[in-house]
Amino acid sequence: MAAYAKSQEMTLERMDVLSERTVQVRSLGLRERKKERTREQLVEAALRLFTQRGYEETTIDEVVNAVEVSPRTFFRYFQSKEDVLVTWVDEFSDRVRHALAARPPDEEPYTALRNALTDAVAIYETKRTHFIAIERFIARTPAVRAQKLEKLGRCSQIMIDVLAQRLGVDAQRHLAPRLLANCAIGILGAAVNTWIAQGGKESLSEIVDYAFRCMRPTDSLTRSAQRPSQQRERRSSLSFAGR
Repeated sequence: MAAYAKSQEMTLERMDVLSERTVQVRSLGLRERKKERTREQLVEAALRLFTQRGYEETTIDEVVNAVEVSPRTFFRYFQSKEDVLVTWVDEFSDRVRHALAARPPDEEPYTALRNALTDAVAIYETKRTHFIAIERFIARTPAVRAQKLEKLGRCSQIMIDVLAQRLGVDAQRHLAPRLLANCAIGILGAAVNTWIAQGGKESLSEIVDYAFRCMRPTDSLTRSAQRPSQQRERRSSLSFAGR
């Protein structure tokens, strides 16, 4: 009986611990969701005020007043007024990093990039109207466009680093990762612009995939445009791994 009572007591203790952990997880989940709602409200308020009153004319104080939070809260989420409409690019870059790193090791680099970006751009389609409005505003606002380009530069560097690791080459000295990443950023930009021009009616993932397929480099095309000496020079200088 004593052993049974002790067992029951230990079971109750474990249940108490599990219950406490469940409450903590739920509490953390609620806090995170509240933070995300606040961030989204700030972005929506900023976009609305920028559009109505003009970007230069709108202050951070006006944005936070619209959401009824403090400037201190604003700066927990964003570094500057420019950052409020482009901070999502950081999340997009993380998605690209994980998607590219998850591609099969033996997958050809260009194909890995195509598949990774096709997956990553799904973030746009989760809030189609929202992102179309943001991209259209960015396109006509130089200060915000410059901030986005800076963040896309970081995204490009992420691709360079992951590709270099896949290829087993030096990211700084080898041309292939940088060339592929820069091409990917260009393809992405063209695909997004096309998607916006169409009003988001088609799948952005499909547009990106199609754009990559259209721009796919071919050895035969490269060889036909080069003399034999140039081909040898190309192989020695680029030495694309994985061929």
